Amino acid sequence: TRATLLEQQVFNLTDPFGDPIIDPANQQIADLNINVPQQSTEILIRSRLRGVFSYNLRKHTLNLSTSYEELDYQISGDTEFSRFVNVAWIWNIFPRTSATLNLGWNKENRRSNRDDRYLTGQLRLTHILSPGFEASIGARYIDRDSNDNLRKYDESRLFANINKTF
Repeated sequence: TRATLLEQQVFNLTDPFGDPIIDPANQQIADLNINVPQQSTEILIRSRLRGVFSYNLRKHTLNLSTSYEELDYQISGDTEFSRFVNVAWIWNIFPRTSATLNLGWNKENRRSNRDDRYLTGQLRLTHILSPGFEASIGARYIDRDSNDNLRKYDESRLFANINKTF
């Protein structure tokens, strides 16, 4: 499998006229180094604990979910952890319109000595236009913190969606 993947050219390294693309850094023909996933002989034991709680009222629903996952690599002795907590409040404003407030926290400790933490918040307003057809608008915020400065970011997003299910 690995040999076959290495033979495949994923990106075309020629311009629209068929001429090779020149790397401006060294003025040589561009060489694309693709990190192809490699197979491993590592034995992995995955343990996961998940809890979900939901409380329903006539117009309101409160959902709380949490999980803990541990990956134990038996040959190398490495361990990875992931912890997650999410709270969602759903308010059925009208029979076909609802608002959802979602807050989440996620912490990951990777075996590559990388620790990441995510804080997320989302507010969404959804309206059912017809059975299987809905529209939603909202805002989402993500804050990613990491011990690797290249992986830190903040994201603020406004969105509008139209979904049709068949």
